[in-house]
Amino acid sequence: MSKLMPRFSMPGSRVATAIAITLCTCSLLLASCKDSTAEVAVSSDSDESQTIHSDSTIGSDMPQSTPEDIASLSPDQSTWKLTSWTHNGQTRSLTSDANISLTLDSSIISGTGGCNEYATSYRVEGDRIVMDPISATRR
Repeated sequence: MSKLMPRFSMPGSRVATAIAITLCTCSLLLASCKDSTAEVAVSSDSDESQTIHSDSTIGSDMPQSTPEDIASLSPDQSTWKLTSWTHNGQTRSLTSDANISLTLDSSIISGTGGCNEYATSYRVEGDRIVMDPISATRR
């Protein structure tokens, strides 16, 4: 299985990279988007803000995040909220009442995708983060 890596450099924040990629992946899965490229901005409880590309590809020039980075998250880095995304060059912000989030603890990834909630367990296997099937509510 391949590792996901961002297309940009985030000084001193490999953990934020891993979280942002996971949030983007879960958000795109929940939204059932068609094939396209997009940028997604997320923020955490620690007020860090990051931008990632949903069409991230693997290349030797990209920085990598390790699965151990998730295990070392501090409590103020464990909850992330989608704040905006860019599609075909147009940035779109979420309304203040929109709530697309991701929360990580020692073995569970959970969050909201608008009015629905999702959760899955994850584990570290060597240099990979393995996620079990995602369960979600449907309203």
